[in-house]
Amino acid sequence: AVINERIVGSATLHFFKGPGRHRSELRIYLAKEVRRRGVGSRMIQALIDISKRRNIYMVEAQIINEQATVIRAFQNLGFVRKCILDNYFILPDGELRDVAHLILRLRDSTEEF
Repeated sequence: AVINERIVGSATLHFFKGPGRHRSELRIYLAKEVRRRGVGSRMIQALIDISKRRNIYMVEAQIINEQATVIRAFQNLGFVRKCILDNYFILPDGELRDVAHLILRLRDSTEEF
């Protein structure tokens, strides 16, 4: 995301091959000054739309479990928390964090791929 010619966020969508080809993984980062203003939600929605056009069954996201506001933003877009992965993320200082694994189902698994 760019605001006033300054990069304030990045969102990426990752696709898989083989048995994971029905999934995409969404990653997002926003500068602190633009958080809670809807910028992230618009970025996430744009990547959901790309996944739909690619006939992806589900979009996944992994968020540090302590980031309740971020998790709620994803849930407001339809994501569901499936599990918590203990000590899954390590910070630069070596401290471990639990991660919430969220999924947004775009298609029924009974549909042809």
